[in-house]
Amino acid sequence: MVDIFNYSNYREYLCATYESEKKNKDFWSYRYISQKVGINQGYVLKVFQGKTHLGVKNIGAFADFLGLEGRQRQYWEELVHYGRAEEESEVFLRFKRLQEIKGIHLQTLKQSQMDFFKHVRHIAVRSLLGITKVFDDYRALAEMLHPQATVQDVEESIALLNRLGFILRGEDGSWQVVDLFVSTGEGWKSDAIRGFQEETMHMALQSFLKDPLELRDISSATITLASTSLQMVRDRIKDFRKDIFRLSQEGDNDNMVFQLNVQLFPLGIDGENPGQKVAGGPGVETTNGFDATHRLE
Repeated sequence: MVDIFNYSNYREYLCATYESEKKNKDFWSYRYISQKVGINQGYVLKVFQGKTHLGVKNIGAFADFLGLEGRQRQYWEELVHYGRAEEESEVFLRFKRLQEIKGIHLQTLKQSQMDFFKHVRHIAVRSLLGITKVFDDYRALAEMLHPQATVQDVEESIALLNRLGFILRGEDGSWQVVDLFVSTGEGWKSDAIRGFQEETMHMALQSFLKDPLELRDISSATITLASTSLQMVRDRIKDFRKDIFRLSQEGDNDNMVFQLNVQLFPLGIDGENPGQKVAGGPGVETTNGFDATHRLE
């Protein structure tokens, strides 16, 4: 039987269940499912193919058909809402509920924990501890960091993470992450977080100058917009972050830690002229085509 708790995409869970049941039950088909849930067969097929979302009113019918009860049913309901969510705030809320149903706590950071953001290294070390076992071999951990850090740097990060309650020793003696997912929450006010964002932007420049194309993607676009379109662009950026976040959570065998930054800022403002009535102004795009490790002298 397919374990629903292994999935963070309800369509993938449906498809995995379909394939599993089909192996032992010849009568399993989209037609059979549509008859059981009382939904048009064509609509059911589109849901499985990812062409449309399962309607909210149909969530219960599918739960009954799949025989989901208790926590599994709760997880299924949240899973569909998570997949349907469009606003970034709802995506985060639904994801938090999914983790709570699974028994994984999502921690909102306290003001006393803001030292976590004083150096990107602290966050990178915590992320690495979440995907690899580390006991006391801090030299190996220092070499994993990019750019590499010193053993003393890693010891400092470990001490801070332990003091703030982000990590603790497991039964086997390895360092383990306490809360897998943490958030600053809405409306944060912290110089440490502002400094963290500045540091990551500086690190993006260093990556552009030093890292090969295979390890980074740095591109840009210079565009013209009406001021009334700015919120629409912000919404598109939110959708992009949401998709990347989902992709991160749906993967497995993670062995790398990445920083994703998105910046949108003005280069020119004509406060008096409302703009000419044209289809669009001139634009410039640059892509990830420059390999900084093979620069021409």
